[in-house]
Amino acid sequence: MRLADAPVLPFQFTNLAETASDYVREIRKLVGSPGKVNLAPLQDAVQALAKSAKACEDAFDQACASGDVFTRRPAQLQDLNQALYRTERVLTAPEGLPGRPWFKHQLYAPGFYTGYGVKTIPYVREAIEQQHWQEAVKGVEVVSRRLLALAAQIDGAAALLRTAR
Repeated sequence: MRLADAPVLPFQFTNLAETASDYVREIRKLVGSPGKVNLAPLQDAVQALAKSAKACEDAFDQACASGDVFTRRPAQLQDLNQALYRTERVLTAPEGLPGRPWFKHQLYAPGFYTGYGVKTIPYVREAIEQQHWQEAVKGVEVVSRRLLALAAQIDGAAALLRTAR
C-alpha cells in the first residue's frame, strides 16, 4: 500500500549497504588470514554504496522538507522513479553465475549445492568454499563492478532529488 500511494518509490539503500557489508565480512572469515583472495575491491565497493545510499536519503529528506516538489515537476518525478525502479536490475550480471548462467543476481542466488537455500554474494562465496581461487578473484571483480554500478545509479537518483528542490 505504501508503494502504491507514494509519489516517490520508498526505496532506502542504507540498509542494503549495511547488509552487503555484513556479507563481505562473512566472506572475509571464509577466506581466512592470510587471504588467498583480495577482498579490498568488494569492501571499497560496499563503502561507495554506503556513501551513495546516505547521500540519496539525505537528498530525499531535503526534497521533502522543501515542500511538495514532487507534484510540481511530474517529468522529473517520473525520471526519479525510473532510476529507483531500475536499481535492483543493476545488481545482475549478463553472464550470470559460474555453472548457472541463468542466475544473474550477484548478491543472492540459490546455492549450487543447497537447492533453494540462499547464498549471499554467491559468485565469490561458492568459489571460496570450493577453493577455486581464480574464480573467486574473478567473482570479486564482477560483484564489485555491480555494487559500484548500483552506487552510481543511486547517485543519479540523488542528483534528481537535489534538482527537484
